[in-house]
Amino acid sequence: SYTFKVKAFLLDSPDNYDIKEIQVVVPSAFLVSENSIWLYMLLGVILAIIFMFWMQNRIKTREKKRKEQSMNSELMLEKQKEDQVFMMKLYDWMTIHYMEHKLDVNEILTELEMNLADFEDNIKRITGMTPKEYIYDFRLSKARDLLVNTNDSLEDIARIIGFKTMGKFEMLFQHKTGMTPQEYRDKY
Repeated sequence: SYTFKVKAFLLDSPDNYDIKEIQVVVPSAFLVSENSIWLYMLLGVILAIIFMFWMQNRIKTREKKRKEQSMNSELMLEKQKEDQVFMMKLYDWMTIHYMEHKLDVNEILTELEMNLADFEDNIKRITGMTPKEYIYDFRLSKARDLLVNTNDSLEDIARIIGFKTMGKFEMLFQHKTGMTPQEYRDKY
């Protein structure tokens, strides 16, 4: 440590001054000595160990995420297969029963081996439609085929696809296609 004497005075009156002592402490030269090399080496080893643990943790985290993504992909594929089977069974059942005026939902549920809530959820999730909308869509698809490929009257087609009244059939058909059944038949 060093002690300095400092004379402090004002510029207007240089004869008036104060003398103050200032002590300056200079640290030892340990950080640049031979002994400090061991400290630097120890710090380097500690940092290297910390870095290795950090990298191992990072690699494990990536592997875990990769496994989760792989499992999610497998689950998605399995769910898609289940959805395909569900829709194929529903389509097959609808193909046989769409002509019935009043479809028996319990019969569909028995065929698909599920409860009503799951049935409604599956249709909504897969098609974006309610079960009622899906049934109408299915029937109207059959109506479009019949309008183009047969000469059956509009009343007969309405009855064949399961509608009790011609008015309901025409209203739903026009809502779905933007044209009346007769306009559709004339166009196609």
